[in-house]
Amino acid sequence: MSGNSNSMAAVKRWLPLAVVAGALVAYANTFSCPFLFDDNIVIVQNMKVFHLWPPWEAVLGPTRFWADISFALNHAIGGFNVADFHATNIVIHLLAGLFLFGAVRHTLRLPRYADRFAGAAPWLAAAVATIWTVHPLQT
Repeated sequence: MSGNSNSMAAVKRWLPLAVVAGALVAYANTFSCPFLFDDNIVIVQNMKVFHLWPPWEAVLGPTRFWADISFALNHAIGGFNVADFHATNIVIHLLAGLFLFGAVRHTLRLPRYADRFAGAAPWLAAAVATIWTVHPLQT
């Protein structure tokens, strides 16, 4: 029985990688896609994208500061190479999905929920994070 619990623990350790793998499979075809919908206005025609300094100019007026900074960094590194923008977006999205995985897992292990969900916490966290990460509304 000990061998079975050890192998189950090993599988549970790999669950975050399963979330990442699911997202990479779901978004693998985006690297060849052009800018779509509001991307031309938000990225290509956004004057804040063309310079990184001074950074406080990104917060003057209505803006999405972190998005504008990441767009400006992408532009500084590779111009308007769409694949670079998509790769950055996927990395940010994966980090958010992994954060969600950890938050759900830890929440389900809290004393209030541990009796009911502690054993299933990693599996439920992986399911929630994977569904959130690959859901079409996230694109």
